[in-house]
Amino acid sequence: MGFVIKDGVLEKYIEEDGVTRAVVPEGVRDIHFKAFNHCENLTSIHLPKGLDPDWFDGFVLWDCDELTEITVDDDDPNFISEGGVLYSKDKTRLIRCPNGIVTERFVVPETVREISSDAFRCCYNIKEIIITGRLDHLGIGVFMDCTSLKHIEFGSQVCGFSDDLFLCCHKLEEIRIPDGVHSVGSNAFDHCYSLKKMMICQDLCEEDYSDLIAPNLEEYEVNLFNQTYSSKEGILYNNEFTILLRCPPGKSGDVVIPDTVREIAPAAFVFCDKLTSVYVPASVKRIAHGTFMNCYAKVTYEDRDSIEFYYP
Repeated sequence: MGFVIKDGVLEKYIEEDGVTRAVVPEGVRDIHFKAFNHCENLTSIHLPKGLDPDWFDGFVLWDCDELTEITVDDDDPNFISEGGVLYSKDKTRLIRCPNGIVTERFVVPETVREISSDAFRCCYNIKEIIITGRLDHLGIGVFMDCTSLKHIEFGSQVCGFSDDLFLCCHKLEEIRIPDGVHSVGSNAFDHCYSLKKMMICQDLCEEDYSDLIAPNLEEYEVNLFNQTYSSKEGILYNNEFTILLRCPPGKSGDVVIPDTVREIAPAAFVFCDKLTSVYVPASVKRIAHGTFMNCYAKVTYEDRDSIEFYYP
C-alpha cells in the first residue's frame, strides 16, 4: 500500500486493489485532511501512536464510505478505540465514528463531554443516536449527512447547537433542543426535509431565530418557562405574544392571528404554501414587506388601513 509522507505528515494514501485495511506508519504526527479522499474500499484504518491529538481531525476520514473501524494500539497514549469508534484516551471526547459502522442505534458513552466536528458525518447506517451524559462542546457539523438518522435524544444538558449540526439529515423527524442550549448555529437544520416538529427548551434566548427552521416544519413547541419565545397552535411568537415571528412552512389549513399581536416579523409566512387562509386582526399595526412571499393563502385584514407596511 502507498503512503505519501512528508515531514511527519501523511499527505496521501494511495489505495491498492484488494487492500481493505490501512496501517498508518509510526512516525506520522499529522494527517492531511484530503489524505484519504475517495478511499472507497477501506474498511479498517489503524492509527500510529505518535499522532498529535491536538491536530487530528475526524474530518480526514469523512470520505471513506465503507470504513467500519478505526483502531489504535492498546498502549496508545492519546487515543482509544471502542467498537471501532475513536475517542480520546480518557473517553471524554468522541473524535470519529466510521462512516460504515453497521449499528443502527448508537449510544454515546456517559463519559463523553465533547463531540468533535464531523464526528458522525456521513454515517449512513445510523438511525438513532442516544446521548445520556452532559455535553460541554458540540463541534461543527457533528451529524451532517447522517441521511438515515430519524431520532436523536440528548441528555439533561447541552452547551449549544453548532453550525451545520444536522445539515442534510434528510430523515430526522423531530428535534428537542435540550436545556443548556442558548443559541443555534447557522444552517443547523438545512435540508432536513422530514423534520416536522421542533421543541424549544427554556434556555434558548438568542434574538436571531432565523436558523430555527426546516423546509417542511409543521410545528413549534416552546417550553413554558422560556423567557424569549412562546408558541401557539404550532406558530412561533415572542414571549409576550406581541410579535408573530415564524409560521412553520409545513403548516396547513387556516391561521387566525391572536389579537395580542402587534407586529408580524419579516419572512414570518415565507414559503408557507400549504396554508388556506390567514386572518390579521386590527391589533396588528406593523407588517414587513415580503412577509407573505410564496404564501398563497387568502389574507384577510380586519383593518388594513391602520397597518404600516415597512421594509426590514
